[in-house]
Amino acid sequence: MKRLILFFMVLALLCTLLTAVACTDTEQTPDEQPDDGQNPATQPDVPMLTLVDNGATEFVIMRSDLAKTSYATMSLELQKAIETISGAKPELKTDYDTKDLDNTEAFEILIGESNRPETTEAKATLTGEHDYLVRIAGHKVIIVGNSDQALQTAIYRFLDEACDYRSAEDFTAASTITIKESEYRGAWIDPDIIPDDGKPDVLYGLSQDQV
Repeated sequence: MKRLILFFMVLALLCTLLTAVACTDTEQTPDEQPDDGQNPATQPDVPMLTLVDNGATEFVIMRSDLAKTSYATMSLELQKAIETISGAKPELKTDYDTKDLDNTEAFEILIGESNRPETTEAKATLTGEHDYLVRIAGHKVIIVGNSDQALQTAIYRFLDEACDYRSAEDFTAASTITIKESEYRGAWIDPDIIPDDGKPDVLYGLSQDQV
């Protein structure tokens, strides 16, 4: 009887040991965990662009030499907003003086149509009457729209989402503004045709997937 009890005790101990070994073999270390795309360590680095560095900026706000007066007004509003946030005051320029230069490496915020290929490429992607696009890439911030309303909306959206600025009374002050390469697309919607209970509570109206 004692031998039988001893046999079962040894058998139970062997089963326990085998189970522990099996669990150890299948357990994955953090480095071996499958990548489901949610692990920050495996996410690709998003290029960043310094718009303002310690109260100074290399960027100029550029518009076409042939642009309408409204474009100049929008450029001035953008300049004032950036200055309010950071103390930096980007220079306002037209594209005429640099039309024959290679401006690829120039730090520019391009407003509306210009002679820059980046603007032409971005504008070509807009199809709707009031579509807009903000594209942050390389050394450029490209802001285009198919109408004055769309362009103004795009500027508002850039200031809100990239610079945390909504108005002179509602913004986050920062001596350095760093923005990531990204795109914002959408369309200006006439607020008069939106029901009161459906009006968005953001300056830039409806995003593209809501149109």
